[in-house]
Amino acid sequence: MNGPGLPVEKGSGSAATKASSLNRTLTLVVSVLCLAAFFLPGRGLQAGGNGVKIIIPAQVEVRGEEILLWDIARIQGKKSQDLSNLARISLGRAPRSGQARWLYRSYVEYVLERSGWPEHVYDLEMPAKTKVLGASQEVSAAQFLTAVEDFFREKADEAWTEFRVEPVRIPDRISVSPGEIRLTVAEDKEVYAPGPLTLRVIVALNGKEVRTVPVTVRLHIKAHVLVAKRPLGKFETIFSEDLTTELREVRPGEEVARLPEPGKYRVTRALRQGEVVKRKDLQLVPEVVKGSKVGLTVNSGSLRLSLVGLAVEDGWLGDTIRVKNIDSNQIIMAKVTGAGQVEVSVK
Repeated sequence: MNGPGLPVEKGSGSAATKASSLNRTLTLVVSVLCLAAFFLPGRGLQAGGNGVKIIIPAQVEVRGEEILLWDIARIQGKKSQDLSNLARISLGRAPRSGQARWLYRSYVEYVLERSGWPEHVYDLEMPAKTKVLGASQEVSAAQFLTAVEDFFREKADEAWTEFRVEPVRIPDRISVSPGEIRLTVAEDKEVYAPGPLTLRVIVALNGKEVRTVPVTVRLHIKAHVLVAKRPLGKFETIFSEDLTTELREVRPGEEVARLPEPGKYRVTRALRQGEVVKRKDLQLVPEVVKGSKVGLTVNSGSLRLSLVGLAVEDGWLGDTIRVKNIDSNQIIMAKVTGAGQVEVSVK
């Protein structure tokens, strides 16, 4: 029974029952939807607060021959085999060392989709395009010059007192892949003279030759050179008192020569006093000198005849030269057999 003053509205109990039933229905629907959302692919991580986030900056640098996602992106989320596979997804060939290419967001999304990662299972933070640079390091002109100087330090003649390498044409810099660089000069001569030289510098990376770079330098040398102490005539035999050595900067075309054995060499051209003597200015004295008398031996079977002849030309041991028979004035060809001696065989 209701107390006095408390009016009772007809049908109010039925309305309350209906409202309660509706609330239970809505609660059930929401629960089902949440449960369904939890079991959707990729949503479980997000619902648990461990969503997958891929962060790619506007510019990145990569090594190697292909672009892997973990090389360019920061991947956030619960560690799992799925994330490990995600990190290893390839986004194509990497640019060469020192070069660049653009990586577009739409392309990244396309590759992820094809790799089993639809757009709704991750959050991608990336600009419309990212610049991908091929990792590189530079080899400078100073490094090339140092390599050339080290080369000449090893090749320096013992007569050199000092040398200097002047750069003429050397690249300002070149780009190579990261790694241990070693520069060596390819040796193509036994003797290096002063003046301009073009050399090949081999660039090796981690012990493997990757390229060859031509460089041009000018080599300056100071050394003791041979100098004529007095005027010397052409083909004059020289002795120790005819030459001396002086410390000079060797000019292009000049070589460092050593004092020859006295009396065994002659000069091939006239030299002024104080003039530098080059290697090509020296020549072994011939066994037979043009215009000198020679002993001429004629062999004919068991017959051996000794005559006197006149050399028409210079001849060294083993040479065949023209010799004039003084008695008959006949020119014959004879072989040089020793100092002042020639021989001819007659059938």
